[in-house]
Amino acid sequence: MTTATSGGDGRHPRQTYTMEVTMRRSRGRTAVFLAVLLGAALAPRPAGAIPAFARKYRVSCTLCHQPVPRLTAFGEQFAGNGFQMAR
Repeated sequence: MTTATSGGDGRHPRQTYTMEVTMRRSRGRTAVFLAVLLGAALAPRPAGAIPAFARKYRVSCTLCHQPVPRLTAFGEQFAGNGFQMAR
């Protein structure tokens, strides 16, 4: 009596199929894990800025900033002036 084998490695075809399915699932899980990890690494984080200038000069942050990272006209002028208040 002979048993069916696949590829001469001595494994039954069902055993080989099961291993292939397991490997595909493992690769899929790894891909999903890496995608989630990459997404978490590239996800925007809340800004941890300190409004020192706004506190020092008693002005609102919106004097210079629009929604980040854009500046208002005043903000651009302030940055162009070396971050010094024009007198």
